[in-house]
Amino acid sequence: MHIDRITLDVPDPEHTARFFGDVLSAHSKDTGNTIEVALGRSRLALQQGKQDPDGYYHLAFDIPGNAIIEARDLLRQRVDILPAGADGIVTASPEWDASSVYFNAPGNLNLELIARHRLPNTIDRPFAMTDILNISEVGIPVLDDNFRMAGGWGHVEGPYARGGAESVAFLGADGPPETPIPNG
Repeated sequence: MHIDRITLDVPDPEHTARFFGDVLSAHSKDTGNTIEVALGRSRLALQQGKQDPDGYYHLAFDIPGNAIIEARDLLRQRVDILPAGADGIVTASPEWDASSVYFNAPGNLNLELIARHRLPNTIDRPFAMTDILNISEVGIPVLDDNFRMAGGWGHVEGPYARGGAESVAFLGADGPPETPIPNG
């Protein structure tokens, strides 16, 4: 999935935009009401505000399908990656056929570089952060009437989200949307 533009509330848009510049080599510009960060073909607009409910937003950025190891190594030089998977690389289910590296950013952002191996986007040179293709996933904290977090459900093509789940992400689901999502 390719997301053209999204606007998020963060406590300090300038600080968060600097992080994107320092860590992901992203360019930003002040548009008056927001700071717009260019991430490949996508734009992330950061505005002053507080997330409601308190929690982390999640953003995933597609990278070339053959660049996850180089991306992890370059990212490690700039920021602490989250300890997950095999040496920082999480391998998704066979349905997703992807590998990811996770890290956090100012503004309560949980970020992911994801290499989707089935997509025709490999490169034949060393990976650079400017090779980020686009924003491909957005996770926003949502509470249902029972104050539980909503969960994600779906496949690489055509994912959808639904509420009423305590799991905040369950990838590679094979049932209909009314099937309970396992706690994660």
